[in-house]
Amino acid sequence: MIKKLSLIVVLAMLALTTAFVVAADEKPWLDFTNCDFCKPWMSTGLMNDMTHEMVATKTGVMTVMTCPAKRMDEFKKTSAMMNEIGAKAGKGEPVHMCGSCEAMGGLFMRGAAMEEVWLKEGMVMLMTSSDPALVADMHKWAKKNNEEYAKMPAPKADTK
Repeated sequence: MIKKLSLIVVLAMLALTTAFVVAADEKPWLDFTNCDFCKPWMSTGLMNDMTHEMVATKTGVMTVMTCPAKRMDEFKKTSAMMNEIGAKAGKGEPVHMCGSCEAMGGLFMRGAAMEEVWLKEGMVMLMTSSDPALVADMHKWAKKNNEEYAKMPAPKADTK
């Protein structure tokens, strides 16, 4: 619970540190090459073996990510890297973010709550709020993410 709360606090701090965020005038929505949060997923090759889907719920968004069971340790380590990057940003160090990660930080800044549920072969993340306007923005964010993920090549067969 404390780890989850820490992540929420760190992501909220990301939104507050916009003066320290290195951003291009027109950044891509997803950027697995330059976004410090997204890059670890691609650099490990893990993204090629995962599926990712966001579903609108009554109170927010449910994100379902799956990966082969034999890569779950790597999945958890990559998730932990995101927390480290968030801590770096919280200290005011420059962090490159894509449009999606910047928007996610903004959702947390506005009060979205997050819960992660780890599975044998993946993770479910619930992002929720009782604020209808925030829930509507979460739905827009999830829709945009799903549209962008659909443009990416399908996951490859498990290679590790």
